[in-house]
Amino acid sequence: MTVTYTKKVTTTGFCGFSKLLLRWRGSVFKLLWPDLFVYFLLYFLVSGLYRFALQEHEKRLFEKIAISCEYFRNVFPISFVLGFYVSIVVQRWWEQYMLIPWPDTVCILVSAYIQGQDERGHLLRRSFARYINLAFALAFARISPRVSRRFPSYQHYIDQGYMTDTERVIFEMLDGHSSHHKIWLPLVWAALIVRQARREGRCPDDHAQKAVINEITNLRYNCGKLQEYHTMSVPLVYTQVVTLATYSYFGFAIIGRQFLDPEQGYADHSVDFYIPIFTFLQFIFYMGWLKVAESLLNPFGDDDDDFDTLDFLDRHLEVSYMIVDEMHKLYPDVLQNNNGKDNLPLPHQDSPHYTTTTTSTPTENHHNSTVKQNKKDSTSPIIKNHVSLLCMKKRRRPGYRKPSPIRYNGDFTHPHTHSALQELHKPTGSAPTPARTSPSLSPQDISVILHTEI
Repeated sequence: MTVTYTKKVTTTGFCGFSKLLLRWRGSVFKLLWPDLFVYFLLYFLVSGLYRFALQEHEKRLFEKIAISCEYFRNVFPISFVLGFYVSIVVQRWWEQYMLIPWPDTVCILVSAYIQGQDERGHLLRRSFARYINLAFALAFARISPRVSRRFPSYQHYIDQGYMTDTERVIFEMLDGHSSHHKIWLPLVWAALIVRQARREGRCPDDHAQKAVINEITNLRYNCGKLQEYHTMSVPLVYTQVVTLATYSYFGFAIIGRQFLDPEQGYADHSVDFYIPIFTFLQFIFYMGWLKVAESLLNPFGDDDDDFDTLDFLDRHLEVSYMIVDEMHKLYPDVLQNNNGKDNLPLPHQDSPHYTTTTTSTPTENHHNSTVKQNKKDSTSPIIKNHVSLLCMKKRRRPGYRKPSPIRYNGDFTHPHTHSALQELHKPTGSAPTPARTSPSLSPQDISVILHTEI
């Protein structure tokens, strides 16, 4: 299972990532300690031979070889080769994770569209979920050693509840005709269940049937792409080039990074150290980079950072049955008050989730609306009559604009089109309709709101 550490770094702080260096599972130290141990032994073995076993003239020869190794070691483009290779591998790793099939969407559609609380309806939905998970198990068994160890034969699928004896006979018969994988077969059976439910009237319409079939084809696409990633890996020649470049780089470093005699006056060898700290750090960085690519090249293996396919299968089977069977008839009632309107509980003022953005309480709002209503009703009848007389006068509105065209079903229609069509459909000899005058103000077109008493 991929090592998760996001909860440890939820808040940015001083040396926030330093606490992650002490973790062992999935760490670079767990991957590198055998290689680093061997590199330590080889380096100190060569150093001991140079310091205590060689004669003086042999030391001079060894020093010339060490200087030459250090010069040609820098020729290797180790950073470019490793960086480009690791970027490709990480991209493949993430794409494979995004292709892992999930049955939630298709099971939700089946729970909504394949109706029926009787035994037949339950059987159709449960069989559909079982076929979907059988396809997942067959797909993971071909690419994951963990799943292949759980399901070494068809009998183990039967024992785990993924397959029946009749279905095993069909698989064995097809294996005799073709050696290719049969991941598509359970998905075909799931599609036939949807068609049968449509014939029995349990699926409401063709749109629902098409929606479920589309999700089945999407799952088949994901399973097929995972098989392609497992078969078509990064070209072997590129992996070999990266491996040879990395090991050659540090192989020459065993001799080229030796500390030579300072009395000989060699450049960059004025100080004699016994432990090459920076060489070991460089080994951890570059070799750790290579180990990252090696670990992520097949994310369905047994490494610490590989995907836990067994956990995926167990989760998918459990959740699928819950959606299509157990939770099919369990849903909450709509919250309503006595008046039949939606009534959602409001946060209390003492609640920690209550905010102070509200400017007034419900009692204050009721009081303010009552005051406004009293002010409006307290207007003098004389003022109301004057307002009515002003409205009766035909005056053009000061801010009047021509009405904009109205769109009906994507077509623009002018406001006067209706009257023009009436003129066209009138019988010949009828009196023409008088020309429409410019819009004027009428009592129905205006509403006056008095905010304060006059």
